[in-house]
Amino acid sequence: MNHDAANTVRAKTVTQLTLFLCGFSLALLNFILVHPIAVAFRDIELALVMFTLAYFSGLSLGYGLSDRLTPNAIKRYLPVLLLLQCALMIVMQPLAYVIAQNVAELSAPASKTLGTSVAYASVFVLLLCGGTSLFAVFLPQLIDSRTLDLKRAYSIEVLGSLAGLLAILALGSLSYQVVLTVYFAAFLILCATLGLARTGLAALALMSAAFLFSFDRLDKYFSGWFYRQWYASSGVREVEETQYTPYHKIEVLRLNDDKFMLLLNGQRQFTEGSHHTYSYYLAEYPARLLGAPTTLILGCGSMSTLGRIGSFVPRVKIVDLDERVCAVSQKYFQEFNHSRDLKNWDLQADDAKHFLGNSQERFGLILHDIPPARTRQTALTYTREFFLLVKERVGPGGLFSIASLNSLDPKQRYGKKMLATLASVFDRYFVILYRGSAYFYGGDHRFAPPDKATLFNAIDHGGKQAARVLTQADVEAIVKGVGVITVNNVGELIYD
Repeated sequence: MNHDAANTVRAKTVTQLTLFLCGFSLALLNFILVHPIAVAFRDIELALVMFTLAYFSGLSLGYGLSDRLTPNAIKRYLPVLLLLQCALMIVMQPLAYVIAQNVAELSAPASKTLGTSVAYASVFVLLLCGGTSLFAVFLPQLIDSRTLDLKRAYSIEVLGSLAGLLAILALGSLSYQVVLTVYFAAFLILCATLGLARTGLAALALMSAAFLFSFDRLDKYFSGWFYRQWYASSGVREVEETQYTPYHKIEVLRLNDDKFMLLLNGQRQFTEGSHHTYSYYLAEYPARLLGAPTTLILGCGSMSTLGRIGSFVPRVKIVDLDERVCAVSQKYFQEFNHSRDLKNWDLQADDAKHFLGNSQERFGLILHDIPPARTRQTALTYTREFFLLVKERVGPGGLFSIASLNSLDPKQRYGKKMLATLASVFDRYFVILYRGSAYFYGGDHRFAPPDKATLFNAIDHGGKQAARVLTQADVEAIVKGVGVITVNNVGELIYD
């Protein structure tokens, strides 16, 4: 092979590797950045829409700049790009908060809505510049080089993206930092294929290693600062532990009284008060009313509901997609869930909808311990279709227990829509109102609810006098004319 032919083969190999690494890196970067965006804005649906817009806008920007950026200009931009990406991975949450708060204060009384909009726009611009834009530059440049034809070039980049997705599936369950490490390694190899000088590569490698070494501490520091502002009344001292999974960012906050708070994707899931009120009415009250039912708990969280009933029911099955939430709760919330002492429970890692649709088991009591309907995924477990699946798994005379933590105030429709949907499915039911929350207990035609006085007297809770029992007739009057939530209009529940 002559010298020119060897150079041609070498150039073609470098081109192919560059395209493959662009696709591979983009897939990993998207997975990495989705977590901080979801946590920063506490609204996964809108965050993902904004992220998708930034992704495709970045591609368009990269394609538009491809013929204006020289190889030397790209090399100079690489360290800036990596620094920007590192910053987005750890400071997006406090950054969005600071922007929203400052704009709200300056624009009062327009305040909160404008502040949030500016925060979204600011993060959008940062993602536009630091996400897909640079990677998108190379495809048109390499096509113009005539080294590869258009079809071949696209195929290689898509293959890289698929390899990235497979890497996420393989590595995501191990550790978030493993995914970060692979991403930085791919980025450095890409820089090498672009001909970055050894000193530049060494500097980027050092920067990457320092970031990976400090990531956990930096993440906890900036998140802790944010939560001290956001949950100011709770007395947050610091972030005790953080774990990333393909489904959640799991955080445990240590409070000033040395108690712990559980958060999933930035949303508070459990504090000690939840065990005394929510877990009692959701789990212990219906379980004692029924006697000693076999129990299915949909959702894991702190497993406080297990602690409420595990000592007197014969068997408890917990169904949750994310096993790591269960592991964290066993570590920090033993005082409430007693999971290490109880031997009558097991965890099945599965989606609640999938489990109910494929299981033939029946349970005396089914508890809905899934977060409120803030995202489409969770909102699907508040639909008529989901409740029909639940009803099929409730045994004769058994109950389904679910809570609406939103009041039934006429100005708020969330709670009423939930009750209207439940009332359209279950044949016999009653509701307990307690300080703005509604606890629904429903069964099929074989369940015979006791009278109102008996249901009230069965409450064994310190705040009993604040509780109010609603019969089926009471509920029917409240939800008259209220629409039912199905998979076709689930957005009405999310954005109400």
